[in-house]
Amino acid sequence: MKVAFVEPPPLEGRTAERFAGCTYELYHFPDLVNLYAFTALANAGHDVRYLDCQLDGMGPRGFERWLAADDSDAYVLHGVILSKPTDLAWMRRILETRPSARILLHGPEPTRVAAEYGIDSSVTVFRGEVEGSMPGFLRDGDLRGTTTFESGAPVHHPMAPELSF
Repeated sequence: MKVAFVEPPPLEGRTAERFAGCTYELYHFPDLVNLYAFTALANAGHDVRYLDCQLDGMGPRGFERWLAADDSDAYVLHGVILSKPTDLAWMRRILETRPSARILLHGPEPTRVAAEYGIDSSVTVFRGEVEGSMPGFLRDGDLRGTTTFESGAPVHHPMAPELSF
């Protein structure tokens, strides 16, 4: 499966800091939380790609062009409270541009208010340790640790086991 981890450009001109999620950026940090999940999916054999619009200097028009040319099956966003308006707008745009794609969300804000992200049945919110639950979801549809949406209503599935090392 082709999976794109994206950090889309902000709509309001300020970039939300996604690593801790409680401020706007003064300088950019790569989103390590997304990179952990990226590594888990790469290790599970998925074709993964990573697009950080801030690092790549890509604005909304550039992201639109990238999205129109991309052929990913799923798009992963790490959501925090300050990125919510941007994420919701880009989720809608992704689904308009790529109607057969899935949107996979993780992070504190989608976990806290999953129902607010349930804009389509193709959206799945991952709660807890996404590195453990996302590979199983993509491999065999394991719903543990997810919230899915049926007729717009959230369905909270049981938590996935914690990771152990």
